[in-house]
Amino acid sequence: MKKLLLFLTVTCLLFAFDNAQAQDAITNVTAPDMVYSGQTSVVTVDYTISESRDIIVNVQLNSDPWTSYAFVRKNILAGTSTTNINVPINAGIPIATAAYKIGVMLVPVGKGWADRLDEYTKVDVDAGAFTGPVDLIKKVTAPAQVVQGETITVPVEYEVSESRDIIINFNLNSDPWTNYGTSTVTVGAGTGTTNIDVIISADIPVATGAYSLGTAVTPVGGSWPDRIHSLKTINIDATVSTSLEYNQIDLRVNVSPNPAQESATIKSETAIKTVSLYSLSGKLILNEQVEANEYQLNLTSYSKGIYFLNITNANGTLTTKLVIN
Repeated sequence: MKKLLLFLTVTCLLFAFDNAQAQDAITNVTAPDMVYSGQTSVVTVDYTISESRDIIVNVQLNSDPWTSYAFVRKNILAGTSTTNINVPINAGIPIATAAYKIGVMLVPVGKGWADRLDEYTKVDVDAGAFTGPVDLIKKVTAPAQVVQGETITVPVEYEVSESRDIIINFNLNSDPWTNYGTSTVTVGAGTGTTNIDVIISADIPVATGAYSLGTAVTPVGGSWPDRIHSLKTINIDATVSTSLEYNQIDLRVNVSPNPAQESATIKSETAIKTVSLYSLSGKLILNEQVEANEYQLNLTSYSKGIYFLNITNANGTLTTKLVIN
């Protein structure tokens, strides 16, 4: 019996250890096909971790003697996110085709390859001589949260060899990858920073960590599939606006009474498609498919306070404050 109990105890401990380790993972890596001597490459890493960890990027010869020409360590905090890691390439790296590999390792803080929790390796990487500007998105400062109908300004640092387009897409970060905002600007050859305005759709669903902002450099007139280089920021929230000026359009919708107590009646000249109710913090409380010109909103189960009401009909979406007394 003692042996059985010992066996079960050890098994449970191993299971708990394996389960904790399983929380620490590299979920995706975007690394260049070619690095340039004396220049900085960008490696984008998507990850999920249970506590603070280090990510190590190592660019090295993919054969004996396995010489390293770039080694970068970056600390990241617990959670699910994306990080862009700048990797300076040694100016003495020999020019070669398909001779190098880029290794990305997830390790405990301060630890090394032998303690890795997860890893990714890209092989057949070329090394080239730097002869002038490359086409690269160097840094994107994306918001952690957007508001329905607002215009966000995204600073983008870039380096391009000739006139290029920079495209920003704000999308749902899962199937069906719905786009809720896009913008394109053209920049001249060289290195610089451009501030790109992106209008967020007024009907973007409120959600936490559900969206991504992708930034790409393309040939002038190109589209996302033509991108030369891109960076992506994930886990962006969307919430309702606390300022309703942007969507006070004439949708022929009436809400009464407002303030209300037990109920409010919503009337529309065209069929109401959906009615959604949000708390002041942006939490979705109610979402109803209506398909009628009138809807009775029962408020008896809600506390007194200020709420946001989203009403969608054939003319668009209206967001308005609803006060419950």
